[in-house]
Amino acid sequence: MKTLAEKYEKIVKKYEKKFCRKHGFELGYWIGGDVGEMYETADMYFKFHEMKYDIDTEQPENYLLEWYENDLLQTKKVNYKSYCLGLRPAHIIEAERKASLEKSQKDLYKVTEIFNSAMENEVNKAKQ
Repeated sequence: MKTLAEKYEKIVKKYEKKFCRKHGFELGYWIGGDVGEMYETADMYFKFHEMKYDIDTEQPENYLLEWYENDLLQTKKVNYKSYCLGLRPAHIIEAERKASLEKSQKDLYKVTEIFNSAMENEVNKAKQ
């Protein structure tokens, strides 16, 4: 009877073969021999969960390389699953810009309130 680890490795190897076949990659290797962790093929590195998601959800072939190249070029990273669901680095940058703008507007409102309160106090002192 096979151990759970042996069963796991067998399943991972099936994903590996299907993944490489789908994308036209030659079989690569598991970094450090740790099957199911980080995989290298065609000078690219993939985590097993990315490979599994790609196969299980039957993503279009072009998504993987599109995402990989995007990930290399961007400072804001998007995981493969989120990329497949439509999230792009530009969306993150825009959300951060909006959050920063909202914070600036709130800060400006607070400063304006403090200034107006101080001015009101000065006017009241002058009247006395």
